[in-house]
Amino acid sequence: MTRCAAILCLSGLLLVPVGCSTPTATTEPTAATEPTDPETGPATSEARPKREPIEPSAEAQAVVDANDRPESDRRIDERRRAAEMLTFMQVRPGMKVADLMAGGGYTTELLARTVGPSGVVYAQNNAFALENIVKGGLDKRLQREVVANVVAVAAELEAPLPEAATGLDLVTIVFSYHDAIALGTDVAALNKAVFEALAPGGRFIVIDHAAPDGTPLSKAEALHRLDEAMVVQQVTEAGFRPGRTSDFLRDPADARTAPSFKVGFETDRFALEFIKPQS
Repeated sequence: MTRCAAILCLSGLLLVPVGCSTPTATTEPTAATEPTDPETGPATSEARPKREPIEPSAEAQAVVDANDRPESDRRIDERRRAAEMLTFMQVRPGMKVADLMAGGGYTTELLARTVGPSGVVYAQNNAFALENIVKGGLDKRLQREVVANVVAVAAELEAPLPEAATGLDLVTIVFSYHDAIALGTDVAALNKAVFEALAPGGRFIVIDHAAPDGTPLSKAEALHRLDEAMVVQQVTEAGFRPGRTSDFLRDPADARTAPSFKVGFETDRFALEFIKPQS
């Protein structure tokens, strides 16, 4: 499938691109099984995790409850479980953070408010996102003083961060790892770049829409979902060790076979932490 046939979603935004080129093939990890086609229904009957809420920290809840946040962001909070997400990410004041495929900056702003003026957040978007999806939305957000600690970065995902972004405490990619694959990104280069940008003990958080077990990466463009196990395989191949997981975004009622944007992004979602070893 070409990019022209895809509806790319980035941080909850939709786009029907036109006049695009065929993406570079991405090497697929071995899949255990080929699931049923998305149009024909669920492929597996395995036991599915139920949603397990996270008790938000007081600090995370205060960030989400701030009365100067945009109303458009507040409308997303319930679906994103914003306070639970920040609590899972374990963001703290003073941290150096990067938010990959930041889109219009919903997650970026939450991170920036949390790390505060003594911290920094690098908000990365690639050329495709900036030209076709973001369209100045991030620049408009960054005019506000509350996000003065955000550095906007225009870079491709294979080398997503500037030289100054070293010794990072945290890197996030929220609902966009599947976009990286759909766009033909060299994800081995992406994960290596993240690994190198992090300080020892630094963490990489990947949150995305879940596909049935064994779904091949070639389905990422059509489904806007990924098999969690394949994400784990790809990221750990870069040298990361698996860290915590959480079920705060799980929804066992989601058959996981319809494209995520066709169900309003109300999907079964996984949240994964990967850690750069200390040595």
